[in-house]
Amino acid sequence: MTTSEIHEDMVRTLAERDPSYATVTCWIREFKCGRDSIEDDPRSGRPPTAATKNNLDLSLQMVMEDRRISCYQIAEKLRISIGRADKTWIKELGFSKVSARWVPRLLTAEQKHTRCTVSKSNGS
Repeated sequence: MTTSEIHEDMVRTLAERDPSYATVTCWIREFKCGRDSIEDDPRSGRPPTAATKNNLDLSLQMVMEDRRISCYQIAEKLRISIGRADKTWIKELGFSKVSARWVPRLLTAEQKHTRCTVSKSNGS
C-alpha cells in the first residue's frame, strides 16, 4: 500500500484519533528500516520526575528540621529546579507556605484537639 492509502485507511478506521499524514510517513520510513513497533525506545538520561521517594523523604526531613527553609535551599540541596521543589511540597507532601513557614494543609485529629483546647483556654 502507498502512504496515502495507509493514511486514508487509518482515518476511516480511527476517525478522530487518527495520526497525521506526517506521522504515518515517519512510521513507514521506520518500518522499512527494520523497526517492528511504534512504541518509543527506552532512553537514557535523568528520570522523568524529581518526585522520587528519596527526594520526598529528604524534602520532608529538611522541612521538619527547619520550617522556614526556602524553596531555593531545598532545590539546591536536592539539585532540582525551584519550581519542581515547590510543587513537590504543595502537591506531593501536602504543605503550604504560611507566614514564611511550611505547614501541613490538613491537621491530624490530635492537632485539631490541641488547637480547640488552646482556643477554649484563651477565650475563658
